[in-house]
Amino acid sequence: MSGPPLTIGTAGHVDHGKTALVRALTGRDTDRLPAERARGLTIEPGFAPCDLPSGRRVSLVDVPGHERFVRHMIAGASGVDGFLLCVAADDGVMPQTREHLDVLGLLGISRGVAAVTRADLADPEPAVGTTNRTRIADYARAAGPGTRAILRVHPSNFRQLGFTEEAGLGEMAALAAERGLALIDDLGSGSLAPWGPHGDEPDARTSVAAGASLVCFSADKLLGGPQAGILVGTREAVAAVRTHPLMRALRLDKLRIAALEATLALHRDPAAARRSIPALAMLADDAAVRADRARALAEAVGGEAVETVGRVGGGALPLAELPSAAVALDAPGGPDALAARLRRLDPPVAARVHQGRVLLDVLALSDSDRAELPALVARARG
Repeated sequence: MSGPPLTIGTAGHVDHGKTALVRALTGRDTDRLPAERARGLTIEPGFAPCDLPSGRRVSLVDVPGHERFVRHMIAGASGVDGFLLCVAADDGVMPQTREHLDVLGLLGISRGVAAVTRADLADPEPAVGTTNRTRIADYARAAGPGTRAILRVHPSNFRQLGFTEEAGLGEMAALAAERGLALIDDLGSGSLAPWGPHGDEPDARTSVAAGASLVCFSADKLLGGPQAGILVGTREAVAAVRTHPLMRALRLDKLRIAALEATLALHRDPAAARRSIPALAMLADDAAVRADRARALAEAVGGEAVETVGRVGGGALPLAELPSAAVALDAPGGPDALAARLRRLDPPVAARVHQGRVLLDVLALSDSDRAELPALVARARG
């Protein structure tokens, strides 16, 4: 035997084949209890020896994965030398996969290997568009007799930079029409129409005009309405969605419909929408206006106006930098302590600490917020 024996514990989502993998490696079924075999679910830790080709003995611990048996899971994982993380090829990484890795980290288990299970159930062809360079020929080659639609998903909350290439929506629409396929364009945070200085975000109007059968986007974010999802497109495609059984489960309640209707009514006049919808008004503000607001607020609270750079956030325009301004507050007792007192106020004030000072950025402050801040800052200072 080369080297001391090792103890390896399994980890991974509850139905990603941990027990089956242990059985394939050792020839032993670690689900011993009748309840485990009846339910197909590991309840208590199971143990099986495994002799490696080198002659080294490994003890495999089949650890329960279900959240109801978390105590048994921790008991099984405690004291192991490493982990065997199972990820099903047809499912991928799941929330429970990450949770198990977090538990392993808390237990100080940092060494292990990953095993891809259920490979026979996975699609042998990789999804088109998941690499840094994708051309229309890749879609044409992948579309076969069983294909019904082409889906384009816009990375609304991230960007891939450098050596990249992607097929244009017009090319994809032409291919879909040629093959008799639906074209679904998921814009994520997309706005209704192109606008503003941050214009690399696709919009619903352009997608529909390019030939998309269905266009999906959020009702909040750049539209500025309630949290919801919107589908627009051809009459035929929208009618098919309306008749799907899931529509009853996913349809909006009356309050959200009313809020969405009011928001869309504002968008009939784009200029009025940018004045009236808070998120759009904040994006459209001029840097000089923000600087003036910061100077006025600094005078009111006893701070210094400084230049800052803001981000849009909310899953939209990840590369956009917004020239902004903030009020820098000196904190004799320490900036972290002052920031904490501001957060504990009612209403709480979300500030950030930068270079030993507390910053109150005016980027997302309304007129009423700025009027209320001097009294709140005075309370936090004590």
